[in-house]
Formats: sequence, structure tokens, C-alpha cells
Amino acid sequence: MGYNNKEPEEEAQVDEEKLRSLLEKMKTSDSAFVVFETEEARDAAVLLAQERHGFVYEKNIVRLETKACEPGTVRWYGLSLGTKTRKRQIKMLAGACIMLLCLALWCVVFYLPYAYYVTAFTYANGDSPSAVANIVFTLLVVGGNQVMYFAADAVSIWCDFGFEDDREYWYNVYYLLACVLNVVADMIVTGYLAYREMVSLGVHTADGQLLEQLTRPQDIVESYPMQKTMGRLLFSYCFPGTFLAPFLLEPIGTIGVPYWMGRLMLRTHRNVQGRDAEKVMTFFQPMNLGRYSDHILNMTLASMVLYLPGGFLMPMFLALVLSHIYIYYLDHWRVLRATPAFCYARNTCDHFAMSWMALPCALTLSAAVFKGYHIYWPQLNGMSLACVMSWAFFGHIAFHTMLIRRIYAMQHVHKAAEETYEQTAKHCPISWFSVNPVHCLRSKYIWGHEPSQVFHILGKEHLHRENPVIQSYFEDLDAQKPTKTKQGTSQAAAAAKKGAKS
Repeated sequence: MGYNNKEPEEEAQVDEEKLRSLLEKMKTSDSAFVVFETEEARDAAVLLAQERHGFVYEKNIVRLETKACEPGTVRWYGLSLGTKTRKRQIKMLAGACIMLLCLALWCVVFYLPYAYYVTAFTYANGDSPSAVANIVFTLLVVGGNQVMYFAADAVSIWCDFGFEDDREYWYNVYYLLACVLNVVADMIVTGYLAYREMVSLGVHTADGQLLEQLTRPQDIVESYPMQKTMGRLLFSYCFPGTFLAPFLLEPIGTIGVPYWMGRLMLRTHRNVQGRDAEKVMTFFQPMNLGRYSDHILNMTLASMVLYLPGGFLMPMFLALVLSHIYIYYLDHWRVLRATPAFCYARNTCDHFAMSWMALPCALTLSAAVFKGYHIYWPQLNGMSLACVMSWAFFGHIAFHTMLIRRIYAMQHVHKAAEETYEQTAKHCPISWFSVNPVHCLRSKYIWGHEPSQVFHILGKEHLHRENPVIQSYFEDLDAQKPTKTKQGTSQAAAAAKKGAKS
């Protein structure tokens, strides 16, 4: 567009009467948060309400319970559903169907044409896919995971969870399940391509038999040429496709490109001013806990090499370790330099990660059965071997899940907070009042508080004003003072002096 020489437009005036009418017509949900002065007072009120089976308020029975949450994690639209969670559950079920549909479309539109293209080569004549085809396969792997990432994030937002912790938990569930199914589809394509390549080359097994003459799937999978080719293709799939490439592109696409585009927009569009300009230069990447799923997926893929020849074991885990060292330093920089702020009140995602770690562990146990049956259980074959491997896999998942639940269910001695609400609110601008936009609007336009409750915006904490009458205690007096220049004068005075000279 370029610079259009237009002056910034004036801000639109607020129609206070219309706003008041809208606020007065709003209906609340069947749930509310009560803020107590101390934790002891809260516990006493909850205990009394439970002993009396609630109390009556305006012909309604009110029951109290403690809730492990923080105001900074609230998603108000989802919280407005209250206890009516059926709408959310229907959306969660529909979200699972949407994820399956996205996976099916990705396979049909991208993987099947690629598989058809690769299988069209006649390997016997020395013809094989070019390096471009291998790069395309890596991009398909990266693209498939990124599509699942954005789809899972959109679905978890659409489900209207009341708290960010719950949204992050189900986001990880959707994302990891979709990626695991994506990996299964990838492995099927990879195994089929390996088999076609070996058959076209006329490869023989160790006993001199042609690979294409083998009829049992177990014999085909256990043949060394097939094992070696699958190991090579699995390593190519993992590194750099899954272990490294997405994390190399992530800071470019989510931090670098939005930052430079924002700078370019502000340089060329004078009409973008004030709060709009601040939003443009806000870092695009919010904090999320999708790394739990990323790491579990990578460890699951690395565990699959245990089914294959031992020569791929060292390269696979070395690539995993080096890639995760890079990911660690990337996240260290991202959290400290490119993430404005974040708040998580519960360990739900940590519980998710510990539970889903059962997947790579179960694969390891199943691989031990697959590798050791020749020595310890030579009578196992075909379906009997598959059944024992399945029992090892699902048995470990059941034991792992039960053990993690018992650990997280252990009671610990809780130390009650010693500070009162007022003492905490004096140095913390985020409260149940300041993060509620409707409450802030009512404070100003309905109740006429002076000063009114200011809505909390990250980076605008200096706008908060203390008013004990409405339980607003935070005010940063130092931040309200003019910033001093190196010469000891304020910025405002320096700007006025510069204007006078011009």
C-alpha cells in the first residue's frame, strides 16, 4: 500500500446510553466466584455451606466449593456456560471428528499422490526418486504436523473451555492423537514404499529366496533387506523431518516474519496509531504447552527404531538428543525474549505428559518381545506373536496410567496462604475484578466508581488506580512518573524544547 499521506482518524466516541442498556440487559451464568479476604475465611465458608447443604439466595440454592484456578487463566466466554457443559462436550466430540477429517483430507490430497508418484519408478532399471522427491516427503511430514497443530489449536479454542489450563490440556490431547494417527499413516506409506523398492530391485533374503515370494507379513517384515530399508526410511522421516525441521521454521514463521511485517506496516501506514500500533508490534507467539506433545511424539518415533536393526539405534537417538538440545535453547530464548507473559494455575498438562509417556515406554516393551522371541519364545509365530506384543503394549499402558494416577492422587500437606487479599492485590494487578471486562465496564458506566476499576492489559499496569472501596488496591506510582532523560529532564520537556527550535 505504501504511505498514503492520510492523517490518523479520530477515535470513535462511546455511546454511553447504549452501553449502559447493553450492560443492564446482560444475564449472568449459574456460577460465580467469591473472593475472600483470607484463605482461612474461604475454607470456613465452604465447610459451613457443605454442612448446611448450601444456602438460599433469592429463591435459589447456592453451594460453595473450592476451585484451583487463577484469574489470569480465565476464558470468560467459556466460563459463561457455568455448569451447563453439554454444549462444550458436543463441541469436543465434533472437534474430534474435525481432526479426523483434517487427517483424512491430508492423506488423500497429499500422501496418496506422493505414494503413487514414488511407486511409479522402476527401481530395477536404476531409476529412483530424485532428491526433490525426498525434500517433498520431508515437507509433507512437517506440513502434516503443522496442519494438525493449527487444527488442534482452533478446535480447542472453539470448544469454549472456561480456563486456559483445560484448553491447553485438551489441545495436547487432540494434537498428540492426530499426530500419532498421522505417524501411523506415514509408516504405512513408508513400509509400502520400502517393500516396492525391494521387490523392484529383486532383493533376496538371507536364505536366497526372493522377497516377492514371501507371503507371510511376519517373514516380510523380519527379512533383513526390508528391516534395513525401513530403518533408513524411518531415520529420514525423523531427522530432519520431525526432530528438527519444524523447530527451525517455527521462530521464523511465528516471531521473525510477524515482527518484520509489523515494522513495515507502521513505516508505511501513518493511520495506524495508538493502541492499534501497539497491537501490531506485540509478539505474535503466545505461550503454549504444545511442547509436551512434540517431545512425546519425538520419543515415540525414536522408540520405533528398536523394532529395526541395531545399526540405526545410535544415529536415531543421537539425532534426538542433539535436536532436543536445540529445542531447549530455542524455548529458553522464546520464553524470555518473545513471550509477553503466561499463567498456569494447575498441573493438568504435566499430568497429561506423565500419562502419555506410557506410549514410548509401551513401544519399548513391545519391541523387546519382538526382538527376543526367537531366543526366549521360539514357539511364537504369526497371531500368537502379535497377541503377546499387544498384551505387552496395552498392559504397560494400563499399569503406567494406574501408577501415575496414584502418584498424582497422593495427599500433601497444604500450607495456607498467610497474606490477605489486600496485601497480595497491592503488588499484583491481575485480580478477579481487573480481568473481568464486564465488571470494569459496570464499574465505570453503571456504578460510577471514581476511580473506576481498570481492565488489565499487559504492559498497561501503570493505568491502574487504587480504590479500596471497590477492592482495587494496585497502583504503581513510580511508573506514573515521567521518564527522565540522560540530561535529567523529562521526555516531555525534551520534546517541547525540540519543537520550539524547529
